[in-house]
Amino acid sequence: MNRKTLLKKIRAGAKRCVTYVPEWADEGEEPVKLFFTPQTPADEIEVQNMLTGLDMPAGSEATYSTVALLVQKLEDETGAKLFVPGDINDLMNQKSSLIARIARQISSGESFEEKVEKAKKPSEITATDS
Repeated sequence: MNRKTLLKKIRAGAKRCVTYVPEWADEGEEPVKLFFTPQTPADEIEVQNMLTGLDMPAGSEATYSTVALLVQKLEDETGAKLFVPGDINDLMNQKSSLIARIARQISSGESFEEKVEKAKKPSEITATDS
């Protein structure tokens, strides 16, 4: 593949992924669907820019960066951003495990469905009888 063909493919855009968050659904409702594209180096720069000037406690930069990643990447099904930078402090009050789970999916670029399909496949490492 030549350089022009490769760049054309790259510029075509990243796949759109989805994850489900039952913790944010009202009782008896379906889990909230969150859409995102996988994290890129450009996203990391935008997250740092978003945090510039924000009053953060010392040593909390990594946590704020994780939350800011959600603000940067999460969309509704139409592609509209779900959060704005002003929502960071509200998201900081969510369970750490929930924020980390969503951030891991954004970083890995795997949607919920892809993770389920991968889990259904037999493991590459199998036990053998001795």
